[in-house]
Amino acid sequence: MRIISNFFIIVFIFLFSINLFSQDFGEISDEELQMTSIEEDPDADAVILFNKSQINITPDFTLEIIRHTRIKILTEAGKEWADISIPYYYKNKIMGLEAASYLPNGDESELDDDDIFNEKIRNYKYKKFAIPGVEVGSVIEYQYTVFSDYISNLDPWYFQASEYTKLSEIKVLLPPGFDYSALQKNWYPHDIKKSKEEVWNPYRAGKKVTQFVWTGRNLPAIRKEPYMNAFHDYYAQILFQLVSFKNEYFNKTYAKSWDDIAKHRYEVFESNIAAGGDQLDFIESQIKEISDPLLKTKKVFEYVRSEIKTEDGGGWYPSEDPETVFEEKKGNASEKNVLFLNLLNHLGIKAEPLLISTKSHGKLFRDWVQTQQFNRTIAYVTIGKEKYFLDTSDKFCSFGCLTPETKVGFGFLMKEESGKIIKIKPLKVKNKTEIITNATLGEDGTISAETQITYRGFRALSERKQINKKKDISDIIDDKLSDFSVEADIDTFYYSGIDSLDAPIELNIKYKLPAYTEELNGSIYFTPPFITMLTENPYEKEKRDFPVDYSYAYDTRETYNLTLPENYVIAEKPKSKKARMKKLNFSKIFFGTTNKLECKRNYSRKRTRFGVNEYQVLRSVFDVIVDSDQDIVVFSKI
Repeated sequence: MRIISNFFIIVFIFLFSINLFSQDFGEISDEELQMTSIEEDPDADAVILFNKSQINITPDFTLEIIRHTRIKILTEAGKEWADISIPYYYKNKIMGLEAASYLPNGDESELDDDDIFNEKIRNYKYKKFAIPGVEVGSVIEYQYTVFSDYISNLDPWYFQASEYTKLSEIKVLLPPGFDYSALQKNWYPHDIKKSKEEVWNPYRAGKKVTQFVWTGRNLPAIRKEPYMNAFHDYYAQILFQLVSFKNEYFNKTYAKSWDDIAKHRYEVFESNIAAGGDQLDFIESQIKEISDPLLKTKKVFEYVRSEIKTEDGGGWYPSEDPETVFEEKKGNASEKNVLFLNLLNHLGIKAEPLLISTKSHGKLFRDWVQTQQFNRTIAYVTIGKEKYFLDTSDKFCSFGCLTPETKVGFGFLMKEESGKIIKIKPLKVKNKTEIITNATLGEDGTISAETQITYRGFRALSERKQINKKKDISDIIDDKLSDFSVEADIDTFYYSGIDSLDAPIELNIKYKLPAYTEELNGSIYFTPPFITMLTENPYEKEKRDFPVDYSYAYDTRETYNLTLPENYVIAEKPKSKKARMKKLNFSKIFFGTTNKLECKRNYSRKRTRFGVNEYQVLRSVFDVIVDSDQDIVVFSKI
């Protein structure tokens, strides 16, 4: 009877929701139809005319979410917005899905139910379809209603998108007794306002109820630019959390603490960490001669990291048990780390699951108590007084370190009866590149050079990955010399230090740059061919509405030594160049004797984030760098 009751309630609510939005669907204005561009964003491929959501909680404690989106297509590239994929939790229901396109000449095309495709990936389903009849100039729209029994799980609302948004609005209708909290993020300096209003309760005739409204207008697009992490981290957004429900008969608290999450979720790990299997006997045989706990941990870490293949996908929870991962010699990042936890605990080494959000997944919001923020489990290992943060998923990452992708500020430490957000402190890594080039200039203008490059820290990790990925390593060398004005003639090259993850990588290259200099009226013109030279400013846009996020702090020092022919002298050398801002420094200095030229180029960045208010200064620093890399030295013949 409960199922039948719920079905009829959902049908009733669905009919109500259709009435709620029916006055908007299909009512396209002439202004929308005739629009060909948008003054605020001349580069726009499309304009989101509006994106609306109405959230209701029904008397039957069902969550009803009504979505309605309308978009104007401005270019061929903008037609991609007509390919729709709607994700939703597999236990939820979607009803009332409809979509249509409208041309300025009055032609309309409606979506047929037969053209809607369903897909399921793990715990999510997807409704996928292409809105028909779309051309440049079309207005498209779609709407649907989601019904869910999980009233405490409200997805974040993103006011912005990758195209300009004229109106973004979310309404939350709360029956008496319900209390939600809303956390805002990245609102400044956008036009977003909060209000509330009393509206008629659709579920109780003659009664009014409070409806909260958040409205954003004229919101700039967030498009792909250099040095970004997860796209949605930069959107203006609002995060919801159901706090409680109370009436004369019933009092329930929904808002969870991190302790509550741990008590509910730890069981996912408990059975896996304690699980038996062949993996336990095997690892004991591998470390039977080792007594030191740290050496044991390093041995197990090395085995799981190197011998178990890392597969893509997966979330923070393991779908496969440790024995299966061990036997099949493969698992996603979290499954490998849970196998690692299983082995360490069997050996009597304290190792606990730590949930993190990788940089590409998004920044952790500590006041929003939701496990959907996380996408990976790593290991938090205690040996004596030392704490280690370990992730076995990257075979090029050394013990105690984390990669740029997993080196995040905080994680959720989960125990059996408690959980808390802790600061992540992996071993510090010095990310440095040192380059020394000794070159000779021939009278025919050819440069004969030997360059030694030493990579440390994450720069070494990145180089190892490139070497592993490329079938022909010479392609890597070509890329390093590709910014030179002439094609390099490579003689020999070799790497050293590749096999030891804790050692720096050293690359030696011997090459020639034929006819590199220019001679005019007896003067020879020469631009030092630095490996690190920049030919263009990565920050080409005049304005940026979100921060610049680098993966890690970085230091590079390059020295170029050039020996001239005996009958050459330095006639003119550029002035030294310097540019700096807080924790970022650049300098380029030229030295010269009778027939020897030396130039030092140094760049140091000791922080990873530069705010919107610093963007113009950062951009100007890189203007100086690009300009200095075009500097010309003039030689003359005796």
